[in-house]
Order: sequence, then C-alpha cells, then structure tokens
Amino acid sequence: MYCPNCGTRTTIEQKFCRSCGMNLLQVSQMLSGSPAPHQTENPAQLVDAALLRRKTFRWGFGIMWAGLLLILIMGIGGDAVRNLNGNLGRFIEDLAGLGVIPLLSGVGLMIYSRFQGPAVPGAPPAALPPQNHAVNINPQSRSEPAPSVTEGTTYQLDLPDSRRH
Repeated sequence: MYCPNCGTRTTIEQKFCRSCGMNLLQVSQMLSGSPAPHQTENPAQLVDAALLRRKTFRWGFGIMWAGLLLILIMGIGGDAVRNLNGNLGRFIEDLAGLGVIPLLSGVGLMIYSRFQGPAVPGAPPAALPPQNHAVNINPQSRSEPAPSVTEGTTYQLDLPDSRRH
C-alpha cells in the first residue's frame, strides 16, 4: 500500500504515514472493504453527545450563580445580623466564604463541558500536517562549503614587516 498523500510505501497495519503523518486508518479500511468507524455511528449518539455537553454547561452555569448568590446573601445577611448580635453576624459573614466552593465548581463544570467527549464520537483524529524533509534536496546542487570565520584572520602574518600596519 502507498500513502495517498506523499506516495511513501506503507504497510496495511500502519495507522499513520511515517513520512507525512497522514491518517492511514481510513485508507486501509477502504481497501479491506470495512466501513470507517464514523460511518457506523448512530446519528442519535451525535445528538446525545451535544445535549450532554449543553446540559453540563447549564448545570455549571446554575451552580456558579448559586455560589455567587450564597456569597452575596451571607455577606449582606451577616452584616444585617451583626447589628443585632455581633458574634452571630460575624459567623454568618464567615460562612459567605463557603460560596466560593460552588462558584468555582460551576466554573469548572462550564470549562469541562467544552472538552467533554469528541465533537463526533468515533471519528478518527485528523492527519498530521505534511512536513518538509531535507531528503528532497539534491546533493549535487550544493556549491562550495561556507568559509570559516577564522579563515581571513591570519593573512597579515604572512606579509613582510614593511607592509604591516
């Protein structure tokens, strides 16, 4: 089998081309006659994955706002109660810090929902971008090697004393 992208000879067991990085899984499956994995996916599974992501984001959004409200209510409520009972008011204000837990949990759920599952379940990863290899350079096209940086530094040592500066 040959890579359809760069023409490099490959085996049917290889998943990626060693020269250009193209995904060879689909090519080998087409040659063997078996369908690609993403073609066998049920469209309902794609809808379920999108709904799960949206549901997780909504839960995270709700939990984040609940934590923010808890902070505000406990802070304002503690200040109001402090006028009646100083110790109880400070205790309620201290409990406002617990609202940070659901606030950060909600933000974490919203971020997690963006990375939750593949966009298309079962879809193979994309091919790696082709790379420029130095193998394609013609060795006869090279001219003389570059001169050394120290090559012209000793030419004045060979001159007679009268010509030196």
